[in-house]
Amino acid sequence: MNKIYKVIYGVFTAATLLSCTENKGAAGLLQSAEDIMNERPDSALVILQGIDTSELGTKKLTAWHALLLSQALDKNYIDLQSDSIIGPAVRYYETTHDHERLFRAYYYLGRIYFNAGKYNDSMHAYLKAEELAGRTDDDFAKALLYAQIGSLYRSYYNDTISLEFFEKAYEHYEKAGMESHMIYTKISMGPIYNDIGEYEKGLAMIRETLQWGHDNERRDVCAECFDLIFLMSMTKDKPELIDECINRYGTDCLPSSFWVNLGLGYKYGMEGKADSYRKLMENAWSLADSSTDSISVLFAEYKILKSHGDYEKALQKHEEMFKLEEESLKRTLTAPLQEAYVDFLDVKSSEQQTIIRNKELTVKATILFCIVILMTVVIIMVIVEVFRIGIAPCSIGIVVRISLAPILIWDGIFSVILYLYDFSVSAIRAIPRVPTN
Repeated sequence: MNKIYKVIYGVFTAATLLSCTENKGAAGLLQSAEDIMNERPDSALVILQGIDTSELGTKKLTAWHALLLSQALDKNYIDLQSDSIIGPAVRYYETTHDHERLFRAYYYLGRIYFNAGKYNDSMHAYLKAEELAGRTDDDFAKALLYAQIGSLYRSYYNDTISLEFFEKAYEHYEKAGMESHMIYTKISMGPIYNDIGEYEKGLAMIRETLQWGHDNERRDVCAECFDLIFLMSMTKDKPELIDECINRYGTDCLPSSFWVNLGLGYKYGMEGKADSYRKLMENAWSLADSSTDSISVLFAEYKILKSHGDYEKALQKHEEMFKLEEESLKRTLTAPLQEAYVDFLDVKSSEQQTIIRNKELTVKATILFCIVILMTVVIIMVIVEVFRIGIAPCSIGIVVRISLAPILIWDGIFSVILYLYDFSVSAIRAIPRVPTN
């Protein structure tokens, strides 16, 4: 017997050690992915996708993996629109004191909601993360959060609050030493300064950023800055801004973007260069991919036609522009209502599913209760018959098992009871009586 106990103990110990080894191995991989996440997110994603989640073993490792996988997918520009991956991480960290990981879980939950177009839910998740910002020392993570909140407020046309959050983002990017992110934050802030009336400050910021992009051969940054300068040249009626860009950086540096084509078209149109104007406006129309772009082209055409005294065509462009603006405004105003309605339908569907599940459980519980009652009645009837007739005690168990077996076969409750009773009585009568003397 002692040998058996030793064997069992040895097997149990080996299984425990193996489980611990597997957990340590998984934890090591997760730590490696986390360490290289910011510098090499593609490699981190490969590591995370190579982990078998069924072998993680604990809720802690499962939540950690879910958080890192959501982070890696986001950093590799794979936009999730469902919270199925990040959800377990959020729920787990809400029950722990790991505020830093809960902060990140809320942030990536907000990113997913934003990708899905659920901007209210996105803001709600971001603001939950902001409440925890003071409990993390990760300046880069805080900067990412503030930049996202700033973008959302910008989309809500709340430029003042948007600017506050972009300034916070810039401050934390600077602390984290993330220069390229600082540059893109300036690109976001420039137009806001312009829109709130601080035109010179916004223009100076964009010029500074453009020069940085040119010096560092960052064509993506230059393209963003050229677009903003050409836009400002139109809205402020300052064609000299375009001349400044061309004289300083040359036409080869100009991207073939919507705003560059529109800005140049507007400039040449105002100067009366009809051929260049028409070609560039055709390019602008072909590159327009939103109602805002279309409104901008119509506005430029309206101003050019008006400046040349073609008031009838100018009025026609103005009416088209007004109609598009009205439709765009209507979509903007109804979007929160549509989002709320979709959320309502989701909640309603969830409630219906809950009701159906509860009904199913109630029916199952009722059936189980009836079976228990049926079995109890049969056993009582059998025991009564046993004591009435009198049989050997060792045979009672056999009788009970014989009596209960058909219960799995018959469907009708009363038929089962009658059948069991007749069957039990026949079985009892066939068993030898206990001698009385």
